[in-house]
This record gives sequence, C-alpha cells and structure tokens, in this order.
Amino acid sequence: MSVPFLSFQRLYADDLNFIMPLARAKANTQNLNTNSTTFQSDSDLGVPIVANGIYQFEHYYMYVANALAGFKQQYSGPAGCAVTGCTFDYMPGTRAWSTTGAMGSVAGMTATGGAVPVMIRGTVENGGTAGTFVPQYAQNAAHASTPQILEGAWLRLIRTA
Repeated sequence: MSVPFLSFQRLYADDLNFIMPLARAKANTQNLNTNSTTFQSDSDLGVPIVANGIYQFEHYYMYVANALAGFKQQYSGPAGCAVTGCTFDYMPGTRAWSTTGAMGSVAGMTATGGAVPVMIRGTVENGGTAGTFVPQYAQNAAHASTPQILEGAWLRLIRTA
C-alpha cells in the first residue's frame, strides 16, 4: 500500500493511524473451561477492526493441555469477517500451510504437556460491520483438566486495505 502523502507535508496522528500495527499482549496466564469443548475467547487479545478492513495478522501463544483432552483454536470476529491464507505452526517442525476450517479453526492439536508453542499468520478480511477480532480456544475432547494459555501470548494486526 502506498502512503498518499507528499514530501514535506505536515502529517497528523490521524493521517498515520491506518498504518500503525494493532497489538495486544497477554500479561497473565488464562485458565480455560474445564471439561468443555466450547470455545472461550482470549481475555486479553481482542483487537478492534474496522468495517471493510483487510489486515495481515500474526498470533503467537503457548498452551498447556492434557493428552486425553487435546486442544483446538479458532478466531471470532464481527459478521462478515473471514480468515484466509493462514500458515499454522506448532511444536517445532509441525506445519500446516492452510487452516482446516472457517475463521482459522484448527482442531485436534495433539501436542500436550507444558508450554506447547503455536504461531499463526494469515489475513483477516472484514465485512461491513466493525467489531473485535479475538482468538478462541478449547479442549478438543471434554476432559476433567484445565487447559491454559500462558502469559506472553500476543496478537498483532497490520491494516493493508
């Protein structure tokens, strides 16, 4: 995207807001619902997106999950929001070049134990309604354990259109 300004033109904050990254970071570990496969929104990483905006995003987190429960994740956004063109990496050496479902959903992550790293990159194309883009997580199979998203997770969006 070219920047529509002239040399020596005075720029104000409102002129540059569209090229600034939108970022959120998780300061504390979040416990997710026990014995539930229902998605739960991340309590810290929701980012506001504009109507008809297109963004490139990066999302990094580490999760802890029981081997019998597994883990799954997706994104939630306003009506008409879509996640496209994702790359998904978890546990060093495991890579899927596209997501497996709507809104960037990935189910059946089987890496378990402490601090499983996940990195997702993709495109968010929003429809005509502004709202919040937020990651969601859950157990893949209901189990009497408490999965966690560890502190230090982050989500960054850069508006491209």
